[in-house]
Amino acid sequence: MLKRGLFYLIIIALISSFTYKVYVDNQTSTAVIEMEKINFNTSPGYTVATVDKYVETSAEDVHIVFYNSEDPNSIYLFNAILTQLLKQHRMKSFDSLSYCDLKGTDLTSEQTRERWGFFDYPAFVTLVNEDGKVRVTSVIEWDESHSLTTSSVENWMINNGLLPQN
Repeated sequence: MLKRGLFYLIIIALISSFTYKVYVDNQTSTAVIEMEKINFNTSPGYTVATVDKYVETSAEDVHIVFYNSEDPNSIYLFNAILTQLLKQHRMKSFDSLSYCDLKGTDLTSEQTRERWGFFDYPAFVTLVNEDGKVRVTSVIEWDESHSLTTSSVENWMINNGLLPQN
């Protein structure tokens, strides 16, 4: 009886060791994924605190890209779409375009809609100062059903006088 008990104990130990070895060998390793950064000159850049003052003091229409520098859609907009448009139009920068990073703000979609005319970012917005009141005249934004494409951004920029018509 003692031999049989020892035999079963050894078998259980061997099966447990083998199972643990298989588990360790097949365990997924934890990878550190570094987030891609925006590889684009976002100058002149404004914050939520300074963008309204900029619009209020501007005599002309103001074209602003609202984005979040940690948002994958915003990163894609800058690194793929805007970079492609610069190359396509043989330009070094979009001189009439300003940028506002929304990273770290706690604004709701309703607040951004009321303030600047968009629910989600990235968004291209044209604002005009009329007698001290800021009015939204044109908006194109990224949302779940309509992501921004090179052609949609290019059309918005052409319609707002930021790119020459082909």
